[in-house]
Amino acid sequence: MTRKGEPIIRSCFARMFYKIINKLSKIEMVDEARDYRLMTRQVVSAITLMEEYNRYSKGIFSFVGFKTKWLEYENVKRIVGETKWSFSKLLFMLLKVSLVFQL
Repeated sequence: MTRKGEPIIRSCFARMFYKIINKLSKIEMVDEARDYRLMTRQVVSAITLMEEYNRYSKGIFSFVGFKTKWLEYENVKRIVGETKWSFSKLLFMLLKVSLVFQL
């Protein structure tokens, strides 16, 4: 998985986010992992049992601790729409996630 097709500044901020969050947290989150998942019923059940209201999916997928298998694919530039993750939103999520995952 790569960040090909993303603006350079966004890629830099995203990489910094994951480096910082992995230093602050006991849960390792993989940079360049995407939000698309195939999950077994066990994984879905574990996630739905959590009492999170504002779910950070990548953190939760790492937190529940099931074995993960990665599938490579090419990241292509969006044709329609834009990301909703600005630098300030990434920073806020970093602070929020680091507090939640410091168990």
